[in-house]
Amino acid sequence: MEIRSGRFKKSGLNVDPLIIVISKKGEAIYRVFNSGESDFRIKTETYDDILKPTHSVDIADGGAWKIYTLNSTDVAEGIYDLLTVGIQTRSGRFKIAGAATPQSHKVIYLKTASQAYYRFFNSGDRSDDAAKNPTFQIEGFKVNGTMTKYTLEPGMTVDIEVEKNREITVKSDKANVAIEGIYEFLGN
Repeated sequence: MEIRSGRFKKSGLNVDPLIIVISKKGEAIYRVFNSGESDFRIKTETYDDILKPTHSVDIADGGAWKIYTLNSTDVAEGIYDLLTVGIQTRSGRFKIAGAATPQSHKVIYLKTASQAYYRFFNSGDRSDDAAKNPTFQIEGFKVNGTMTKYTLEPGMTVDIEVEKNREITVKSDKANVAIEGIYEFLGN
């Protein structure tokens, strides 16, 4: 069954936020994409972060989900989908420029959903120079009860279980090396 994606567009200062989801318990997982050219802020009951253009984030949280622009000339433009087994949705994605000190970027925030399974794919191009190979770390999940991180090589995939109250981040494991990847919701 195909369901059209939710869409939003807001311009001007963030005086009156745009509400895209209203959820009492917040048990459903939504994927929000920034399909525009400006950063914008997403704020839910407990989540509050900036989403960059061409990036997405999966969120399970309650309350009214609000979209804010950051500047008077910005346009917050995006698409959102309910993630459910059997309903086809776009893949989650990220593309992060290299930095002298790599920073973590949130891609999954499951405050209220019980658990979910995800597949990550490193879509970066392999380099012959190991120092420039765009490997990235996935952080914020447990293996045998211990918090861990996993390094994913270009062209490779890994499936992980994300528990309730978890935040999954990605970051380059090398200074000044850009990373890009795709992630898929596999089910709960």
